[in-house]
Amino acid sequence: MSKRITSVKGLFGSVDHYDEQGRRIGYSQPGVFGGMNHYDASGRQIGYSLDGVFSDQDHFDSHGHNVGYSLNGLFGQSHYNQNGRQAGYSADDVFGQQTYLDDDAFDTMDTDDF
Repeated sequence: MSKRITSVKGLFGSVDHYDEQGRRIGYSQPGVFGGMNHYDASGRQIGYSLDGVFSDQDHFDSHGHNVGYSLNGLFGQSHYNQNGRQAGYSADDVFGQQTYLDDDAFDTMDTDDF
């Protein structure tokens, strides 16, 4: 079953994440040394992302284990799990919001909290 997560840019580089029903399920904030720190709706850190060399991003869980990566494409980003299998796709809409479509390929990352 596919999930749709909408991310809305906030103040100072933060991003709020909402589920299909419009409930806030988490947020992300810029890290001190770049990248983004990811939190669930309760404010508990669930992971972080670091920028790569070629405008890609590596994603880690709260224990520092690599759970996947994202690659920039022509019209959005493709997301892959730690095994290299495509796990979803995201693109900006006309309002500058980013919609993430998950094809349930993430095995270790709980996308309900991301």
